[in-house]
Amino acid sequence: MALRLATFDLLADRFDDPPVLILDDVFSELDSTRAEAVAERLPGAQAFLTTARLEEVVDLAGTRWALSEGGMVVEQ
Repeated sequence: MALRLATFDLLADRFDDPPVLILDDVFSELDSTRAEAVAERLPGAQAFLTTARLEEVVDLAGTRWALSEGGMVVEQ
């Protein structure tokens, strides 16, 4: 995680447009303190986060897409 975030910061500093940050099921691997630290880094970044368990994701602003029984629901 530290390497991924450092790479994101390096690319964001070198280019005009920041990169897209993709984190796949990262919150299930982190304790609550570390999950909150990662979430604090996300505002202002274009990020896609995936999770199998929504209750593990800290409260983040943005658009959410939820898949349920083959359908997709968009939440603001």
